[in-house]
Amino acid sequence: NGGSAPHLGVYLQQSLLDGHPAEPGLGVRPPASLGKRMQRDIAEGLNFALLQRLISAGRMGPWYRSQLFVGSRKIAGAKTQLHYDQYDNLYLQISGTKRWRIFDPAQSGRLYPYPIHHMLDRSAQVDPENPPPYCTRYSDAAGLEVVVRPGDVLFIPAYWWHEVLTQEREPGDPQYECTVSVNFWFNTHAMRLQALELPLAATMRVELARQTEYFLSDSLDDRAWLVPSF
Repeated sequence: NGGSAPHLGVYLQQSLLDGHPAEPGLGVRPPASLGKRMQRDIAEGLNFALLQRLISAGRMGPWYRSQLFVGSRKIAGAKTQLHYDQYDNLYLQISGTKRWRIFDPAQSGRLYPYPIHHMLDRSAQVDPENPPPYCTRYSDAAGLEVVVRPGDVLFIPAYWWHEVLTQEREPGDPQYECTVSVNFWFNTHAMRLQALELPLAATMRVELARQTEYFLSDSLDDRAWLVPSF
């Protein structure tokens, strides 16, 4: 276009800390591929004592991983598909603004999860802004929306569905060149499986549905490549 450079959006997702169960203390450390300056920033900038208090207060499992998310302003409007994780998640917004759409696990049947062997396992077939006509139960789904801004921390429990939209900069917002977030994942999943209580909580009913799918798949000698994509 007349020799001008294209307007490209740039997105980075980088692991900052990975879990090592044999390590003492919090059991996480930066990956070897991370640059020395980044490793120093982590060592000097993270308040590990505060995180430990949060872990204890929230009765969360071992700290499993932390990731860095960076996007240029050109990716405003980018969306992470509605999905759930099997880890408790503390999500810190550093720069820019993101809008979250959140559903509790009891809404799972109304969100039409993909099957376990699908490439979008743990994701919903429903696009909340444009639900497919066959997802008739979605109209009964109850969710909430929350906007996180710099300095906000959002807690997303394991198995809670969430969609994330990078927002345009609004009038009055601080100037920024990049949207920056850091998350902290905690492996509460194993703890809950080892201490099941009846009646099952909605989170564990989601896991029971997954295990039932695995059981049926194994019983039928099914494999991922035999499951039709859709």
